[in-house]
Amino acid sequence: MPLKAQIPESLQTDEWARLPNPKGGRLLGFSRSTLLTHAEAGNIKIIRVKQPGRIRGVRLVWMPSLRSFLASLLDASEATPTPLINGVNNEQAKSNAMGASLKKNP
Repeated sequence: MPLKAQIPESLQTDEWARLPNPKGGRLLGFSRSTLLTHAEAGNIKIIRVKQPGRIRGVRLVWMPSLRSFLASLLDASEATPTPLINGVNNEQAKSNAMGASLKKNP
């Protein structure tokens, strides 16, 4: 049975968190693929820790970068009076939902 990768003791702090399991795990509400997308965009920092010569390793999220990214989203949402969801503000989404439910139930 293969050994699971161990996170070095120096990285086992509140500042680092292991990337969630690809089968539905979440980290502060974000899926693994969303976190990797944000890392590629430069919004958050992720490192890979692996032994020399190994292909696989452990990916760790730098939690201060994730918290900073979330804070920037909060700052941006405070500047926008009505947050958008899929390009529609909350009031439009509610009225669209009400209209759709009325069409289904005459």
